[in-house]
Amino acid sequence: MQLSAGGIAYQFPEVGPSTKEAYLTGAIEALGLAHTLSAYYDIDRIDDFYFSYQASRGFEFDAQWHAALGVLLGYMRDGQGQDYFGAKRGGFSDLLLTGSLSYNFDENTSIFLRAAGVTVPDEQLSDALDQGGYD
Repeated sequence: MQLSAGGIAYQFPEVGPSTKEAYLTGAIEALGLAHTLSAYYDIDRIDDFYFSYQASRGFEFDAQWHAALGVLLGYMRDGQGQDYFGAKRGGFSDLLLTGSLSYNFDENTSIFLRAAGVTVPDEQLSDALDQGGYD
């Protein structure tokens, strides 16, 4: 098991106010997947939590070709929902699916193709985004 802690400063020029967060992350490999659970606490403006769980799996076809699949599910409490979605409501705020294929020319050079899709699983948070005019 791996644990990490730290801080992040977000700068959102021309989008929204900047903020700072402290985080704690734990990662473990089990059942053929890499699992990561993170908790973020906004120490600057929002004074609330965001949690994420990620599961991923890598595939090595040979020395050059590699692929990976991942899913991330995020949950925010009502203070985060108010600030980022305009709805004072906690809920599942993001579901992200990713897939990648990479080719390693050598140990320093590679090329990759990545596809990703994200949605807001909580219907009320999604509706609040639509009402606020966010895309």
